[in-house]
Amino acid sequence: MLATQLDNFLGGDPVQHRQVQGYESPEFMNLFPRGVSYKEGGVESGFRRTQSGSGPVQRLYQIKGKRNIRAKEVGLSWQSFNKGDCFILDLGETIVSWIGSQANIFEKQKVREIAALIRDTERHGKAQITNISEGEETQEMLQVLGPVPELKESTPEEDSQADASNIASLYKVSDATGSMKLTKVSEKSPFAKDLLVRDDCFILDNGANGKIFVWKGKKIVFFCIFFMHQELVTLQRERKNFNRII
Repeated sequence: MLATQLDNFLGGDPVQHRQVQGYESPEFMNLFPRGVSYKEGGVESGFRRTQSGSGPVQRLYQIKGKRNIRAKEVGLSWQSFNKGDCFILDLGETIVSWIGSQANIFEKQKVREIAALIRDTERHGKAQITNISEGEETQEMLQVLGPVPELKESTPEEDSQADASNIASLYKVSDATGSMKLTKVSEKSPFAKDLLVRDDCFILDNGANGKIFVWKGKKIVFFCIFFMHQELVTLQRERKNFNRII
């Protein structure tokens, strides 16, 4: 609602982009070169009570990804750990950067950057960062989390799924031949922007990542839109893990 109000205030000139947590576009992630952190939040209500900020800080973040690294707040327990990722244990005055034995080079670099970001922004540069690797857990870390159990192995399937999520195909919906037709334009990403034509509609099928994008040219006719929606229904049925159209 606020985005619509701001758009109206600016005369309808801005282009709105909808982003969903965990599925942010590369363009959005590029705005945050030091990564994005997800924290627990919410609004206090009769069903939920927010915690007071006066107590000691104890948070655990999981650092995961390759191209677009994300930091997600997870449960404060060894059960949240695995050997394939990096983690940040935020204890207020001390910030522990923990690197799993099977973590990739991008996660190793980003975990230090995010730890420094927490120190500089949330602790005003007054916290101490401790960088440790799996098997080198400090006494302070053990006091909070307890003895180290057998940690979960890294899952290669997650990396395979991340690679598969980048697979996409670009389709054009056009009546240039006299009848509506769906044509595959390209399946090699990244796609060139000049493939988009103002007289037609385009569908970017990123179904492997659960998303289908729709691009509507400024000069399209109603029948083109109607035909495109019919094709979208077909694509949705073919994508078992499909979750939304953007």
